[in-house]
Amino acid sequence: MSQKTTKQLVDALAQVKRLPHMPEALLKLNKLLSDPAGVHVDRVAEVIMQDVRLTTGLLKAVNSSKYQMGKEIKTLPEAIARLGVNDLRVLALAINYNEAFQPASSLDREVFLQHGLLAAHIGSGLAKQAGLKMNPYYGFMIGLMHEIGQYMLLQSEFIDYQAVLEASHHKLSSLVTLENKMLGFSHANIGARLLKTWGFPKDVYMGVLGHHSPHLLETAFQRPAYVGFLAEVGALYVQGQNGLVQSDSEKLGATTLRVLQRFNLTQDNFVTIIEKAQEQAKS
Repeated sequence: MSQKTTKQLVDALAQVKRLPHMPEALLKLNKLLSDPAGVHVDRVAEVIMQDVRLTTGLLKAVNSSKYQMGKEIKTLPEAIARLGVNDLRVLALAINYNEAFQPASSLDREVFLQHGLLAAHIGSGLAKQAGLKMNPYYGFMIGLMHEIGQYMLLQSEFIDYQAVLEASHHKLSSLVTLENKMLGFSHANIGARLLKTWGFPKDVYMGVLGHHSPHLLETAFQRPAYVGFLAEVGALYVQGQNGLVQSDSEKLGATTLRVLQRFNLTQDNFVTIIEKAQEQAKS
């Protein structure tokens, strides 16, 4: 099988219309809300209004039972004030994520989307734990985007990803090894490069890059990668698959338990985080 570098493949895939699209408004919003000095509500609303889908989705969300406080919200500044910065960022990303992926061969789109959203909330929950402490929004993004590379590879006209999936028997445990052997890189490499191209924070794309092998990253980025690792494990613990490949076990394995111990988390702690994430993903 012909091999390409991750850069060559991402550049080539940029021309494929079926690729998930990150709206310019969402990229601007993420940058704007990352400013430690803060930003005026009207400026945030101005950026959001550049994307009709995002505007509509946020207004719909803020009037849902989760946020509604008796009065219907009709304007973006009101919606932004009601949501707050953290929920605004999470909702904006989730709205785009749920609409960005198109059906693809071998992919159960609904399960894939559910897997990403569940992993996102698990990642956010993990990021709040003392041992893994990091920006919860970064944990959310790592969990949400950790498998975007798989979707990209499915869309490629330049490689035969189906052959890799068949060789792995659609089992996650052997997929990454076979990707590296047959392609020269893994879906984690592809996903991380795409997120870097989109301007995501370095902790996020490094967390995605290392979510299958956090120990191989330089020390500064191992914690985000372990958040990604555990977010994926947690989502698979619930679902057993991600819409493309299956987990090999319904139990939390010895490796997972060692990782939890490393960050002063018990199995019960982890299951509680997972259960809370399930409720959040439904709302």
